[in-house]
Amino acid sequence: MSIGKASRGRLLTSWWWGFVMTVFLASAPLLADQDKDLLDLESGALALSATTQFGGKWNVQSLLSGSNTTGWSSTRGHPYPNDFVIELPRQYLLKSFVVDNTGTEESSFRGISGRHFVLYGSTTSHEEGFDLILDGEAAKGDRKVFLLEEPTEVRWLKLEVLSNWGNSWHTQIMELEAYGEPVSAVTQQRPIQGIYSTNFGLMRLEQSANLVIGCYDGDNGTLSGRTDGRVLKFHWWEDGPTAGIAFLVLSSDGNSLNGLWYKRGQVKGIWYGRRVNDERRPQCQVPVLDALVTSIYDTSLSVPKEKTSSDQVQEETVLEKPLEEETGTTILHDIYFDTDSAEIKPQFETKLREIVAAIQEQPSQKIIIEGHTDSTYTREYNLELSLRRAQAVAGWLIEHGVDASRLEAKGYGEFRPIADNNTEEGRALNRRVEMVLK
Repeated sequence: MSIGKASRGRLLTSWWWGFVMTVFLASAPLLADQDKDLLDLESGALALSATTQFGGKWNVQSLLSGSNTTGWSSTRGHPYPNDFVIELPRQYLLKSFVVDNTGTEESSFRGISGRHFVLYGSTTSHEEGFDLILDGEAAKGDRKVFLLEEPTEVRWLKLEVLSNWGNSWHTQIMELEAYGEPVSAVTQQRPIQGIYSTNFGLMRLEQSANLVIGCYDGDNGTLSGRTDGRVLKFHWWEDGPTAGIAFLVLSSDGNSLNGLWYKRGQVKGIWYGRRVNDERRPQCQVPVLDALVTSIYDTSLSVPKEKTSSDQVQEETVLEKPLEEETGTTILHDIYFDTDSAEIKPQFETKLREIVAAIQEQPSQKIIIEGHTDSTYTREYNLELSLRRAQAVAGWLIEHGVDASRLEAKGYGEFRPIADNNTEEGRALNRRVEMVLK
């Protein structure tokens, strides 16, 4: 799709035993419904419409990202009025509402923060039945919480932004939040599988229980992840190589998907599409991935829920934790293989002996051994070859004293490149095995 996505969304750091490792972005803990932010894509919230949006990372879905490091901006010359309609996955008793202007570009565009707003709620539909819930004033460059005097049952919210703090060109809001208790069950939705016309070309999704694999025509993209029936979280890969993750939400009528795509844990733009009901079909091929491979993808399907204060700008941080405290962490990624080979080269045996010693010092820690290939052969063959490479390393470790019950071998084929498969040097780097803490 020519969107310059990076090949891997991991943060690099050094660990106490000296190996370079990659830290996956950690998932936020699961909270009770009354404690979690209802206006979050991961909670199943979905922005259905916006009067205007600037585009890129400045879009209406970014208001639901769980982070105030990006948000919504109006188009130039239309600072207000602007309104948004947001759908929740079920009916809630709304108790509080938050407008977060932390991180708006006040230093460059004075007065750009949203100010006067009106909030309405409906249990009827996204088009009618709206009643006034709150008439408020948001803080300039800061976060403000509004406690409702009378909790209100809602399924759809409509926010009207009526003014800002003085900017004549744009209005920005970084994040919306809401808190309350569910008062109805999640309604059964149409299966997410099907063909969609998206901003990255035609996309095909195939579903087995909660597992989803698919492809899209933009840059020969493939994807794999899982769904709860409404929220779809997946990894995507494209020619280039480029890769990342995305969160999409299926609307209650089952006809549209909308959400965000990420690069290195940062929002880069929206991903949207409508279900195709005609004869159009994508040209891409759905990857052949077994459930074993697909089932572990959700361990890294998360992004940081960063909340910056009004006087603080947070950058991506490097985490330094001992082995037993961090999972989803690559502790070794420099065992390389010849083309079409799963034989361990003698020069890597010293490194493997050091790994054995380090693993034995943490007897309760389990390891996933991940095999990878370049794109020389077919995807089906590469999946089998990558698994053989992982099994070869696992076998070596077992022969040298590591308990087999602590190891798990996985094959990812060509779907997780770290270098360009169009060059000899890049292909050599992609023919590798990594070890990941389970």
